[in-house]
Amino acid sequence: MGNFLCFDLGTTKIKSALISYDGNIIYSSEEKAKTYSDDEGVYQKPEEYFNTVVSEIKEIKKRYPY
Repeated sequence: MGNFLCFDLGTTKIKSALISYDGNIIYSSEEKAKTYSDDEGVYQKPEEYFNTVVSEIKEIKKRYPY
């Protein structure tokens, strides 16, 4: 069976994990999510979340090419 690639896109952290079919964590990481504020309120930039996910996929693929 294959592995599962999981992401948790929160407001303070972006977490990723590669989990085996039987539930063992093969790889995990977390990165602080940037928060911005202006006169209209507090927000995050979706492109930064996207870029972080793409970066993590590349890192996991490099470390675990199977």
